Amino acid sequence: MDIIAVAFGGFQVINIWHIGNVLWLVPFLLGFCIQGMGEEILVRGYLLGKLSQHLSHASAIIISSLFFAALHLANPGITRVAFLELFLFGAIMAMIRIKTEDLWVVGAFHGAWNFFQGQFLVLLFLVPTVVR
Repeated sequence: MDIIAVAFGGFQVINIWHIGNVLWLVPFLLGFCIQGMGEEILVRGYLLGKLSQHLSHASAIIISSLFFAALHLANPGITRVAFLELFLFGAIMAMIRIKTEDLWVVGAFHGAWNFFQGQFLVLLFLVPTVVR
């Protein structure tokens, strides 16, 4: 419907983003990397490491991934599907952590993932502002 309204002049879309604002992304990227690495240290560094000492890798992955998803239960908009996606993300990160034995890899990926979802997609979908 919006495409039809734009096509017939019902409203116009203007872009308020300016390339000079790109430097604001740097502190966001840094913050997301710190936050992502913090979660990885707790969940994939400590918890997965301790569980792997006493359980099979599969059990350690499942338990740590459930814990990771549970950490996000207070997030706004959390649904069953979002919980499942967080669990799967946690499981993938755990498998990468076990395979590479490198916490930096999963920490960097986690931070980049959060940045992409939190800032990059906002720029793509929310920056064009509708003016009626």
